[in-house]
Amino acid sequence: MARERVRIPATPVALRRRPQQSRARASSEALQDAFVRVLLDRGYAAMTVRELAGVAGVGIGTFYDYVSDKQALAALTIHRRVRAVGQQLVSTAQAHAGLPLARLVPLLVEQQIESMRGDVRAWAALYQLEREISPPEAYRKNYRRYVDAWTMALACACDAPEADALQPLARAVHVLTYGAVFQALLTQGVRTDWAQVKGDLGRSLAGHLSPA
Repeated sequence: MARERVRIPATPVALRRRPQQSRARASSEALQDAFVRVLLDRGYAAMTVRELAGVAGVGIGTFYDYVSDKQALAALTIHRRVRAVGQQLVSTAQAHAGLPLARLVPLLVEQQIESMRGDVRAWAALYQLEREISPPEAYRKNYRRYVDAWTMALACACDAPEADALQPLARAVHVLTYGAVFQALLTQGVRTDWAQVKGDLGRSLAGHLSPA
């Protein structure tokens, strides 16, 4: 039986205006892209709202239409990236529904690593910034988003455990995957040996994926 496609539920970020029209969405995305560019070029402390608006090609008023300050834009940017990773994880799992966990999870880990490997500097900078400016509740929300995504993804396996065991498994897979990727990004950055990360992570996950 075909599995129903599911979407990662959005956890609202405190936006002043929610971009509904294509032009509004483009302005919001331009601000997020500008934030990452300026973060990499000058760092968080040095950036200004005027600079961010200029790089995004929007007016100061447009900036304040969406967010109250640069910290709010940082939170929005991190939130949207985390949500996109979760949605991609679930979509990939749904495209390979019916595989056993032992085959599905390595494939998902590979996809996760490759999605971040293509933008290592940005992900490393955003993860570091999140540690510096995000309140505990923001961490908890991002953690729940990732665990929810892994729960939905692992449910696509032909040998997925029952509901009471599925979320604990999702938490374990997320903690191991996130920990390995996060530490690699923060400590090694563009010099990360991703083959080694994948190998170490595969060995760590093997025990969780083996039949009881």
